[in-house]
Amino acid sequence: MKEPYGVGLDIGTNSVGWTVVDASGHVRKIKGQTGIGVRLFKEGAAAADRRGFRTTRRRLKRVK
Repeated sequence: MKEPYGVGLDIGTNSVGWTVVDASGHVRKIKGQTGIGVRLFKEGAAAADRRGFRTTRRRLKRVK
C-alpha cells in the first residue's frame, strides 16, 4: 500500500508552482526526482489591446 501524500500549489498570474509532500511535510521523490517544480507562462495581453480590435470590428459592422 502506498503512503498518503499531499500536493501544494502556488498559482500566480504568470506561473504555477507545485510540490509533493508526505504526511510529515517532507518533500517526496517522484520517479527518482524531487517532487517540486514551477511552470512559467508568457505575460497576458492587456485588455485595452483586445478592446481596440473589438471596437474597430463593431464600428465597421455598423457602417456596413
